[in-house]
Amino acid sequence: MGESTLFLRTTRLPALTITMVLTLAACGSGPKLEIPTPGEEAYTSLEPLAIHAVSTEEFVITGSLTRTDGTPEGLILSTHTGGRTWRRLAVEVHDLTRTTFQTVFFADRLRGWVGGVRVDSQGRARSVLFRTEDAGNHWSEVGLVQDPEATVSEVHSLDFTSDSVGSVSVTLHDPTTSETRETTFATGDGGRSWVVAAYREKATLPFRDQTSSMVDRERGFRLRKSRYPGVTLVEATISEGRDWMPVSELSIGALATYY
Repeated sequence: MGESTLFLRTTRLPALTITMVLTLAACGSGPKLEIPTPGEEAYTSLEPLAIHAVSTEEFVITGSLTRTDGTPEGLILSTHTGGRTWRRLAVEVHDLTRTTFQTVFFADRLRGWVGGVRVDSQGRARSVLFRTEDAGNHWSEVGLVQDPEATVSEVHSLDFTSDSVGSVSVTLHDPTTSETRETTFATGDGGRSWVVAAYREKATLPFRDQTSSMVDRERGFRLRKSRYPGVTLVEATISEGRDWMPVSELSIGALATYY
């Protein structure tokens, strides 16, 4: 692998001359842009929390990494090979520091949403929601109305019943009253915008389990802690959940292969 320097044409502006120099790392006969990837030594743990399967080959996992200083960093992993290979999404563009993704839903292989909790600069836990329309190659953050008097402990039950109609729930803790309440947001435009559908209600239903996801009645996937520390198994079933077989192992040791 060598290095070549490409000089672009100089553009002259009033009182200013801009010369752009682009350095590319050449590989073979064509240039290749190289993006540095963080090493596993920057983290202490990897925690997958939710999984959503689009097909037996395509599914997405969300959770967090823990940095050496104890700070969480949002994690989105995608596979198109049934768990044989993985790709980490969103981190090259978005600052996912102090973020934990707790819920995920994909309507198909292209359109998806992830939600979780992010601690802001003032130390307040706030809900966060991202959406993609191109299988995770690009993500945009979607605004949710924040409760100024409460902190967010969990974002969960992200679900769509059609191409346009969906909902997500946020569990809130009020430090003044010590009460735990739940606010539900709804969308009617495919997740581009969200409005409050139920505000600070008492939670009556258990959270939808996001550690497993079925493709159809017989086939699906689940997350399970391995007996080895720091390793999470991705397991598959073809028997309606009666039997499970490991298809992948997720750990800090394999982090470099996710880029």
